[in-house]
Amino acid sequence: MRCSKVFSNGLGLRYRRTRFTLIELLVVIGIIGILAAILLPALMAAKGKARGASCISNLKQIALANILYEDTFKRFAPFRNGTHSSGTPWSAGQFWFGYRENSTDSWDLSRGLLRPYLDSHGKVLQCPQATLLPFEGATGMNGGVGGYGYNSYGVGSTAYFEGYGPSDSSSCWDHGGLTSSQISSPALTVMFADAANFQWGTDKLEEKAELTCPYSLWNVPVDKLRCKKPAGDQMYGTMHFRHTAKTANVAWVDGHVETETLSFAWAWGGTEDPVRRAAGLGMFGPLDNSMMDPWSDDVPDTAP
Repeated sequence: MRCSKVFSNGLGLRYRRTRFTLIELLVVIGIIGILAAILLPALMAAKGKARGASCISNLKQIALANILYEDTFKRFAPFRNGTHSSGTPWSAGQFWFGYRENSTDSWDLSRGLLRPYLDSHGKVLQCPQATLLPFEGATGMNGGVGGYGYNSYGVGSTAYFEGYGPSDSSSCWDHGGLTSSQISSPALTVMFADAANFQWGTDKLEEKAELTCPYSLWNVPVDKLRCKKPAGDQMYGTMHFRHTAKTANVAWVDGHVETETLSFAWAWGGTEDPVRRAAGLGMFGPLDNSMMDPWSDDVPDTAP
């Protein structure tokens, strides 16, 4: 009920001032609170969708940059090209995203292999949904990738054709990436995706410039690589399902982008890891390398 009181303005005119009671004010505040509780999740969901759409746009541009790189150099960009002076090819040199001369230097993103085909301000390399620590330091090989990783084995090197082990771990990177003609199913082979990994010894997420395969190629004979499950170690996944409902955006070799849902979250050795699953780190699809390798789907599960 409203309270009212009659006042005189001294000129013979009378007016009535009406006020709200405390109960009425509390009811209004309660209604506002209920409306906010109803609308806030919808607003947050809309914001998440907008970030997801921006991420998809980023990945389309990065994939297109690599397609243009192949048009120029007749091969996709290598994950790294080994141009460095520090003797540490995994932590210095020219990578798809940037360059540094020595492992103690900061990354120069203007000198990445794909930089001539990307936004000069570096915004394309930053996922709006990613809150990650930059991976720097003497042994780090990532920095400034903004939450995206490259299929370094199945697109960004010749590892599947030349092998990857102690005797050839450099050559398979230094010969450049694959050609589109070497990839049997471009629309079914991952090129880039949302990526991250745990910082060593902590539960904090950091940038990761490459995507791991479920089955490692390390030290597997070349004639045993033409299969879905090479006889290497079973790997943890570095794809990061950071978007709504544990989803990740994935750019394929033909340039299209899809949103995929987390399927498995292996620890090293191929066991399901609840900690990695909770963080959204893992892979999608079948439990093999078929989404990452350049082979057609009719190759055997294991090499004969």
